[in-house]
Amino acid sequence: MRPATGPGRHRWGQDFLSRAGYRYIPCMKKFDKIDLAGSSCGEMADSLKNDYYQKNREARLSYQRAYYRKNRNRIIRAREIRKEEDPKWSERQRAYNRAYYIKNRAKIRLQREKKASEGS
Repeated sequence: MRPATGPGRHRWGQDFLSRAGYRYIPCMKKFDKIDLAGSSCGEMADSLKNDYYQKNREARLSYQRAYYRKNRNRIIRAREIRKEEDPKWSERQRAYNRAYYIKNRAKIRLQREKKASEGS
């Protein structure tokens, strides 16, 4: 087996896995049986991304809930410290969120409508 160096090579034995039909997806940090036809993650089709994230939605959400439960006090404390050190932080954050929403209002509304129609 050749050493795991050079472009497109990974230290976990990519030669063996690629022969078995797997492809290493760098932005997802995992091996998956998705045929990307040689494209990088930036070029991955939106339908493939949507399929991937829908397929793993429940696992991702359960991980996020567990992480928050485990680190809740630390997250809250860090937010309190940030507010104590910089009293205007929450005002700036609110202004940033408002400006972002105004700038992307149409896109956000379309996404919400699409999600609502899929849920119904």
